[in-house]
Amino acid sequence: MASAGVLALIIWIACAGLFYIFENGNPTVGGAFQNIPDSMYYVAVFLGGEWCHCDFTVMGKLLCIWLVAAGIGLFGIPVGALFDAFEEVNCFVSFHLRPHPNNFF
Repeated sequence: MASAGVLALIIWIACAGLFYIFENGNPTVGGAFQNIPDSMYYVAVFLGGEWCHCDFTVMGKLLCIWLVAAGIGLFGIPVGALFDAFEEVNCFVSFHLRPHPNNFF
């Protein structure tokens, strides 16, 4: 799970820089990408799988499509690990709490 977090951090910072480069002079986004910290805010939203209603440039649109898909995939890694842990606990409990064949009660 730590590797997914490190990967998400790298993608977050790198894509914030790319959005700053692609969308800095775009007047239709209302100055949302004027600096890197502002770009990091929107990239965090995009990593969550959300898409805002604004007119990106072509490169910004392609980056946002990739970012939303990558964000959904990144969130799938810890969710899969969590459900795998639930399955292990469920199998452990069901194995150890089953009735013994010699128990008549």
